[in-house]
Amino acid sequence: MVHTLISTVGAGWTQAQNYSADGVTGSAAGLYRDMGLMLIKVNWKPEMGVECPADQPLDVCGLTPEQKIYSIEVDVAQNTTGFSMDGHWVDASTGFTLDLYQDWKQIYGQHVFVIQDGSKIDSLEASINGWLKGTVATVQFQSSFTDQPGTAEITYIDVNTIQWKIIAAPAGEYYLPMEARLTRTAQ
Repeated sequence: MVHTLISTVGAGWTQAQNYSADGVTGSAAGLYRDMGLMLIKVNWKPEMGVECPADQPLDVCGLTPEQKIYSIEVDVAQNTTGFSMDGHWVDASTGFTLDLYQDWKQIYGQHVFVIQDGSKIDSLEASINGWLKGTVATVQFQSSFTDQPGTAEITYIDVNTIQWKIIAAPAGEYYLPMEARLTRTAQ
């Protein structure tokens, strides 16, 4: 039932696995889009007077469709963080840049880092992906020099400033800075 509802109302929404649940008396799913979150919950129980053990799915009780009562709840909320990490961010002292996009609590984008007078360029499209919790996004990043991902935290400081910090470096060669303070600029 939840999957039917997702396919009906889910156009443009992405399913968030950490909001999914299944049990003998119901199912739930969460979807996100832009700055919105939708929670869909379906519960079922036998009609009053019909015996069915509470720890068993309705299917094993041999009930007719008329004896099954379903309740559907759909809740939609908008994230009101009051800030966005969307934008082109630059560390002027090193030239390290991030182009970030925020879709609800998901942060994704790409990086560019040019060093050694242009002889080393670490850059990939779609190289950053992670989730925002409070003002800190924990992201996986991919260097163009190794196939192993690393993990970084991007902390929102203010409307024009973020802090980059690698918390788990990737195995192999990479050139992204361990720490950087970046400023939002026009691209």
